[in-house]
Amino acid sequence: MLVSTKTTSMVTQKEKQMMIALGCILIVAGVLASLYEARETYTDLFGKPYTVHRGYPYQTIGIILVLIGAIFIGLGIFTKTMTVTS
Repeated sequence: MLVSTKTTSMVTQKEKQMMIALGCILIVAGVLASLYEARETYTDLFGKPYTVHRGYPYQTIGIILVLIGAIFIGLGIFTKTMTVTS
C-alpha cells in the first residue's frame, strides 16, 4: 500500500509577523547603508584641512539587504498560516 506524504510548509502567525519585522529591519538597514557617504579629512603642507568625498562604499551591500528584506516580507505575507487548536 502506497502512502502519499504530501507536506505543505505552514507557519504560525507569530512566525509570519517575525518574518515581516525582520524584512522591515533589513530594508531600513539597507537604505541606511546605501545612503552612507564616506568622507576623509586630510591636512595639506600648510596645515589647512580639506575633505575628500569617497562616494558610497556600502551601496551594493545596501541593495542586497533591501532585496533580502523584500523577500522576507513577501514570505511573511504569502505563506499559509497554520491554525493551532488546543
